[in-house]
Amino acid sequence: MRVAFDTYRYTRVATRSPGLFAIFETPGTKKPNQAWDIAGEQSGVIAHAEIFEGVDQWGVRLFDKAPNLDESDLLKLIAHLLVWHAGARVETVEVVLVRTKSTHVLVRVGGDYV
Repeated sequence: MRVAFDTYRYTRVATRSPGLFAIFETPGTKKPNQAWDIAGEQSGVIAHAEIFEGVDQWGVRLFDKAPNLDESDLLKLIAHLLVWHAGARVETVEVVLVRTKSTHVLVRVGGDYV
């Protein structure tokens, strides 16, 4: 599936909406530096990204409810968020996709993360 980035809205939010993605909550976790909602053009919020900023590496925890998007599509959405909205300048970003419980490392190549 080809992800059309211009059809998604990236909105920085202060905190996660109560109950949204509650089944994935982990008690006692560190508070993120940035939180973003990703919304589809007609589907509303499909994902919530929590960004943890570090000196040499950042971390992203992505909660999504978009089963039609596979892992590579979700990683492309995160790469777009990091470059165009979150202002990431680090060389590597560790991404945890909560729905699939998988961990990926994005590496900065030129002006994008792959």
